[in-house]
Amino acid sequence: MASAQDGEAIRAARAKVTAKKSGIGRASATFTWKGQNRTGKFKVYVNDTSCDGWDAFTFLQFKIKKHGQFKVITGDSRLYDYTCRQGGGESKSLNRYITSYKLHSIRIAVCQNDKTGTGDTCKFGSWKKNPKY
Repeated sequence: MASAQDGEAIRAARAKVTAKKSGIGRASATFTWKGQNRTGKFKVYVNDTSCDGWDAFTFLQFKIKKHGQFKVITGDSRLYDYTCRQGGGESKSLNRYITSYKLHSIRIAVCQNDKTGTGDTCKFGSWKKNPKY
C-alpha cells in the first residue's frame, strides 16, 4: 500500500515548463524527473497565437553540470506550429533526456521563425530545477 509520502514523491517528480510571449505564442512541456541525470518522456506543445504570418516554434534546453561547470545544451526538440489555429496548436511526445553528467534543470523557449538571416525572436521560460539533483 502506498503511503502519503510516496504520493508526494511522485508529484514532486512531475514537472512542467512554460514560456509565453505576446506577439509570438506560448509553449509548454510536461515530463517526469527520473533521477540525477535523466527524465521520462516529454509531451511538448506550441501555439502560434499571433497569426502574423511568422510561424511559432519551441525547443527545450537542459542545464548540466560537467566537470564542475554549468553548460546549457539545446535538445533535438523543435516543434513548429505552422497553422495558426487560435486555441489550437501542435503537440507531440519526445524521447526522454539522459546525460552522463548531473542534470540540474530544464527550460523551454517559444520563438518566432523570423526572416532568414535575421535570427529568431525567442522568449525563454524559467528554469525548473531537478528535485533529484
